[in-house]
Amino acid sequence: MVEPTEWCAPMVPIVKKNASVRICVDLKRLNQAVKRERFILPTLEDIAPKLSGASVFSTLDASSGFWQIPLDPSCVKLTTFITPLQYFSHTIGHDGIKPDATMVKAITDMPSPTNVAELRQILGMINYLGKFVPDLSTELQPVTALLKKEAIWFCQEVHEQALDKVKCKLATALALAYYDSEKPTIVTWMNFACKQTTSLWSHSLTPMISIVPHYGVSGYKCASCASM
Repeated sequence: MVEPTEWCAPMVPIVKKNASVRICVDLKRLNQAVKRERFILPTLEDIAPKLSGASVFSTLDASSGFWQIPLDPSCVKLTTFITPLQYFSHTIGHDGIKPDATMVKAITDMPSPTNVAELRQILGMINYLGKFVPDLSTELQPVTALLKKEAIWFCQEVHEQALDKVKCKLATALALAYYDSEKPTIVTWMNFACKQTTSLWSHSLTPMISIVPHYGVSGYKCASCASM
């Protein structure tokens, strides 16, 4: 479908019992608008008399029959659905933005770095998807310390654990919702001087309608900084 349509449903992948994936389409909105024809399915009592004299019986099931029977042209626009879009190592879908599974697998399959060059390579890939990992800089602190000029290269268990933890978080990362200026927005940052978190809340970044009262914002000091 390359033409505009008001009927665009989300795609829903379902894992089948044999571990393969069935691509389904959520047509709830369309179903609510359909004017249904009255067609009563025949019962056994309706069918049984027609079997009189029959000696050969069989059942037929067309494999993926929905691919074999084309839709009427007038219905094509009604059944349009959205497919996830891969864009700069991100997957874009109706539920938000996710890290591309191919890049995540490339990161999780990378062996432990054996030198600074290999460490920079894996950190570069991780940082590219860093927005999907909360507190990334904190999680990677034991590893990034190895990049300092005065650091002596050695990869210990603490470094392995830090990388493995970040890989796990990437592999299970949730989708990031698209920014919506009509919804409440919370902006949070850390005041390292007093180790307090400051938050602003507004329906958009401007105007600001509420400030967490006991934190240092706009010249006000939090309780632990009042004497400074």
